[in-house]
Amino acid sequence: MSRLTSEKVHIIENDLDAINAAYQVADFALEGRNQRDQQRLLPFAEIDLFSQKGLGGMRIPKQYGGAFVTNKTLAHVFRIINKADSSVGQIPQNQIALLNMIQIMGTEQQKQFIYNEILKGKRLANGGPERNTKDTKTLATTLTLENGRYFVDGEKFYSTGSKLCPLAGD
Repeated sequence: MSRLTSEKVHIIENDLDAINAAYQVADFALEGRNQRDQQRLLPFAEIDLFSQKGLGGMRIPKQYGGAFVTNKTLAHVFRIINKADSSVGQIPQNQIALLNMIQIMGTEQQKQFIYNEILKGKRLANGGPERNTKDTKTLATTLTLENGRYFVDGEKFYSTGSKLCPLAGD
């Protein structure tokens, strides 16, 4: 479970800031890579550090408080982290894709809320493909609201990063 607090979260200010943060995450991830791999441990602390260093919000548009780093910098950040530990590099990539979707399709209210939460260190995860459906457009999973809480009912093929995602558990 995430141990982030908003006091610990850095806001990325520019491309160089993102690259420097990536090297810090990579150095930390490299230390325990073999043990995590051998013991099949999830990289909770490493993903927390990714968020604490502000990398989760590096592609948030500037008008919402992010740096909106270039695509070149984004690729470089993930190259740095993946070289140290590909698990740590893979998990947050879904968040970047989801933030792009929110930028394109989200309402103004959704953008303000989600971007603000990401800049506080929260994370997003996906749960896209479903098992036993005829194609990728067919969705059997449902989302229901019961007593003020949302419940997801369905079987996903994969949901990369969901166990490390505070918003998935909220």
